[in-house]
Amino acid sequence: MGIHVGVDDAKTALGPSAGASAVAVCDICERLIAEPGLAMYAWDSSETNVPGRWADFVVVHKGECRDAAEAKIGSEHYADMAFYHLLASLVANTGADPKVIAELRLRMEGDWEALG
Repeated sequence: MGIHVGVDDAKTALGPSAGASAVAVCDICERLIAEPGLAMYAWDSSETNVPGRWADFVVVHKGECRDAAEAKIGSEHYADMAFYHLLASLVANTGADPKVIAELRLRMEGDWEALG
């Protein structure tokens, strides 16, 4: 899956000191997803047609990488959604309350004073 953790000075660690950061990497071209509006996540829909059954997904850039993912999965069962939807789904489906979401925003902005 295209979500990885590593240390990269160009990426924001969500803490007050330097450290590991989570990043999204395209599973086709293996380049960083630098613009979430230009990315998607895709999966084989035949694996998710039974309640309680989960499928792995791939993270891809829109365009050629998306097309390659569809060819690999097969157009009959290919499904995808915008990368922004993945981010929102992860937060919502972990039961995060609005205070947690507000804290995440402050961490992304590096506002350590507001966090206390």
